[in-house]
Amino acid sequence: MSVSRVATVNVATLLSSMSALPARRQTETPTPHTVLNPDCVGGQDPTDAQPPGETIGTTFIRMIRHCVLLRFAAEVGNSDKDAIYQRLASLQSVIPGFDRIVCGANSSAERLSQGFDDGFVIEFVDASARDAYLAHPDHQRAGAALVAMLDGGPAGLVVFDLDDA
Repeated sequence: MSVSRVATVNVATLLSSMSALPARRQTETPTPHTVLNPDCVGGQDPTDAQPPGETIGTTFIRMIRHCVLLRFAAEVGNSDKDAIYQRLASLQSVIPGFDRIVCGANSSAERLSQGFDDGFVIEFVDASARDAYLAHPDHQRAGAALVAMLDGGPAGLVVFDLDDA
């Protein structure tokens, strides 16, 4: 598995050349944790069929997007960034509910990043999957390695979670 400057991981497959986070999950085949609405046609993702947060059968679907903005230290090169992104992406295989990751450089034309020129977004199937990720020892080690690469340590990152509610 390799990580390009901008990459997407979807259900244990790392795909290159994804440049933007889509508004909704785009999976052709539902992942094992997905509960389909009986009204969905042709195996559509349930988020396409119902508003976020709707009850589907007896399961409440509320995706969490874990957004992390990064300000790397000046001496950190692209290969180092790729390595840490790869390390984060590898957590998908050990943390249930870690649906996908998009990582890379800021591509906004607005020039309002305030020095946070890199980042990643991880989609979790729900808050409990995100919480399991945060507590996982492999995440703790990867997070410590990431913080060591940032300008100002912890001051070099911003974490913001979005709930599909």
